[in-house]
Amino acid sequence: PLFPEGGAEVKTEVGERPKEGEITVVMLAPLSRVERRPLLESRHVADVAAFEDAIVRHGLESFADRPGDVIAMAGYWNEKGRFGSRREMTGYATGLRLSELDPHRPNSRTISPERLRAGAERIAAALTLGKSFTLRAPGGTAGDRPGSDALDPFEALPDWNRADVESLLTRGLFAPATYGRIRFHHRDSQEFLTASWLERAWNDPRGATAVRRLLFVERYGEATVIPSLTPAAAWLAGRKPEVFDELLRRSPVDLIRHGDPRAIPLADKERLLRSYAALHARGNIGDDSLHWTDAAMFAVPELHAGIRSVWEENRRDDFRLDLLRMIRDGRIVDAVDLAISVVDDAEADIALRLVAADAIEAGGSVEGLDLLARLLTAEEAGLTARLAARFALYSFPDRIDVETLFGVIARLPNGRSSFDSFEYALPQFWSRSATDARRKLFMVRLADLCLAEPFASDWQRVSARHHDLAAAARQIAADAIARFASPLDPALVRLLMVIERADRRSSYDITDPPNLVDLVSGHAPLKRALFWADVEEERRNTAHGSEIVHHWHLSHGIARLWSLGAEDETWLEADALTRPLEADRRLAFSCLMSIVDPARWPTWTGAARERIAAHPELLADLEAALAPRPEPGAELKKFERKHAAWKAEEARKEKRNKQSWIEFRDKLRANPDMLKDTSLLADWSGQVNLYDLSRWLKATEQRRG
Repeated sequence: PLFPEGGAEVKTEVGERPKEGEITVVMLAPLSRVERRPLLESRHVADVAAFEDAIVRHGLESFADRPGDVIAMAGYWNEKGRFGSRREMTGYATGLRLSELDPHRPNSRTISPERLRAGAERIAAALTLGKSFTLRAPGGTAGDRPGSDALDPFEALPDWNRADVESLLTRGLFAPATYGRIRFHHRDSQEFLTASWLERAWNDPRGATAVRRLLFVERYGEATVIPSLTPAAAWLAGRKPEVFDELLRRSPVDLIRHGDPRAIPLADKERLLRSYAALHARGNIGDDSLHWTDAAMFAVPELHAGIRSVWEENRRDDFRLDLLRMIRDGRIVDAVDLAISVVDDAEADIALRLVAADAIEAGGSVEGLDLLARLLTAEEAGLTARLAARFALYSFPDRIDVETLFGVIARLPNGRSSFDSFEYALPQFWSRSATDARRKLFMVRLADLCLAEPFASDWQRVSARHHDLAAAARQIAADAIARFASPLDPALVRLLMVIERADRRSSYDITDPPNLVDLVSGHAPLKRALFWADVEEERRNTAHGSEIVHHWHLSHGIARLWSLGAEDETWLEADALTRPLEADRRLAFSCLMSIVDPARWPTWTGAARERIAAHPELLADLEAALAPRPEPGAELKKFERKHAAWKAEEARKEKRNKQSWIEFRDKLRANPDMLKDTSLLADWSGQVNLYDLSRWLKATEQRRG
């Protein structure tokens, strides 16, 4: 088993059992970092964070998304203490995925590793040259054959017997695709194996010429690379200098995107940067986009001279952005001065200044970090919310304190702010606060901003200017409750008030972790304090505040983080007898009566009369509750008829909506190929159906954990 038996958790879903005769189709979803952690810990990986960082920096994410692959990577890591080059690790993972771990499995056959590897290379090359990624699954009937874009694996290996081909396709190198199809588990594997096949072809007599003609062409007078073969060409370039030189001349950026950019010698990396700068400046590179992991794999600290040499050659923003990302992701300390100059240039593009700030932080430049703090606190710097948030993140708490941080936030025109502003970094600011004293002040200043007038609306009494910041406060609430609920700190109560008013849902969805209602309910003093804080706020800021004496007087315009139940009887009764304000006593008693179990009501009322004998206002409320309900008047009867009609109409709408989904489900069952029929997207209704289905599947998966 992957985990010790004692730690296993069995999840069941009521009503999810398949009906007799139905087939349940399941697929293994990729593991997230959170899901990998317990598995890595069970395999005795001492530093999980270092393992995960190395996975990303070596471009090995595709080899860590299934349990078996994670176990293999953990074994390599534990043995070597590091990962090898991307080429080495891809070859290692490919060999493991081709091995047969269960000799008793159906279709298991004894085939040499060399023959398996050669067969996989031929299939990969056939798919790549055919511009396809899917194979026909063996054993299908004529009625479920997919379209012509799927390759028949038996045609790719005509000299193999059928049993050996089927055994190859059951190995871990392959995975299910759509109905009736299989594919390589990851595109990287197909590209790597295609390059291996091309290398074999290159080594044949006259093969080099044939491979060159296959990879490189002239189009409209421009030397270019066949797009579908570019990833394989980049892999091949690591083994054949001639291919590297051709790619360097035609499309140098693809040597960073594909293959094993980390393994390129330093001198060749500098040549690559010069070629990239020149072609980019002339506008000869159509797609210069680089994922951050590409830059991280390519960049090394020794590349500073190469970056500096091309910085002035190509002054275009998008090119310099790539250089700054290399400085950041490669932690190239000796080139951080370039990032400092960009941050200090008020005319520079925001995207450049953001990445430059990242590079300063990654390089740990004292000069650069001091500059970020100075710009942040200088009002004349004219920073946008995005820039200020990033500068503040790298300045807090070493160079600015909590008061300065919230002073900056208050000064900026936040409102409904843009992506990447303070609200997105709020959890990071909270975690960097480090001490409880600093966190308490953090909660106080956050609540001061978010509960200040003018409000978003009469019913949503949260700051209109800082609404998004208020909504983001929910991200720190669980940790704040764990730290400050016992003993209770008043600042925590105000933080929770912010969260209630930023979200108008009637209650937080139990499927949206953490469930703050449950966390608050676990601390009776916190629930009690929050209840009265909400009451006092409503009395202070609403026209009907003075009239709040019964539980139904409390408005329902905020997403309260408390709900009253039998466990609250003790403190509600105590407050009904001891609160100094009569309105408070009456409200507590009203809430108390609302939660008493109906089976206890007759005996409870008798005992209650004795306990509240000294409070005539409570006795009056009790008598009113016991009095027979008066006959409804004409207006109330009219309202009840309208309400009943509305409920009936809502029920009819719900039935119609359910029926449309039932019909859509039946169509999918009858024709699963609808999910890959692009012609359906030409019609808006088809797009909406598939979009809604995707949202439903995602929500269902989240609920099931």
